[in-house]
Amino acid sequence: MKNILEEFKNKYFLLKNITEEDIVIISDCVFGRIYTKKRSLELEKNILYSLSRFFYDEALYNFFIEKDIIKTKQSFYLSAIMELYLHLFFNDNDLFIISGYPLSAMLLSDNKKLINMYANITYNGYEKDLKKGHPMPFVQAILKDDWKYLKEKIDFNRENFTSKKSNVWFDYDLDFFEALLNKDIKKMEEAVLLLATKGHRKRNPTIYRKDLVSTPALTYAKLAYIKGFKLDINHPKVPKELLEIKPNNEYWKYDFMKEGEYKNV
Repeated sequence: MKNILEEFKNKYFLLKNITEEDIVIISDCVFGRIYTKKRSLELEKNILYSLSRFFYDEALYNFFIEKDIIKTKQSFYLSAIMELYLHLFFNDNDLFIISGYPLSAMLLSDNKKLINMYANITYNGYEKDLKKGHPMPFVQAILKDDWKYLKEKIDFNRENFTSKKSNVWFDYDLDFFEALLNKDIKKMEEAVLLLATKGHRKRNPTIYRKDLVSTPALTYAKLAYIKGFKLDINHPKVPKELLEIKPNNEYWKYDFMKEGEYKNV
């Protein structure tokens, strides 16, 4: 782990040196044009996309290198809210990628307002888009205690998605959801460990992140904690410190996040 952390630190050395002023300069250049003819929607979208990934990596840096849990949750919050901006204002559905890192950032932030917003995301054609093989509707159902819908989604995906050999990767997810539905802690733990081991490579493609955390496994373990199930997971890629629910006293925003359409999110 020590060598991995050194590589991560060297790879993302800018994280340690980047300042709020740097972010302000970026946001002023892009978002300062929101209400002018010079607005570039594509550029704005690309900046949000980059910031989301930057803040996720910053969260890992803050956790593993700085060992600062408050900064870690703040960075996860910023990462998740950038993804929410992309969804709300640019019809971008990157929230639904199979690695699930936007869902991970949202839950790991411990920000109740943000979690509630994610739980209630919907749009025309949502059910069609998420008909098969997406964690999002399952996570939403669990957050909202909609157990009937959760059972329906599990059964549908068992019959119509993971029954095909090419889709068996989603079986671990369904095993977890079904175990949570049945309040079976042992089977939840088994599913999380399988995601962190056998299912890790396919679901964690990003270099360095994959050596530090197992995103779906960490996401589901956190989800279990949120629902009152303290799983006993002994795996380095599912850090227990990130599972404990303890929101920051405050979550700050950059100035551009307080203006235009962003201010109401």
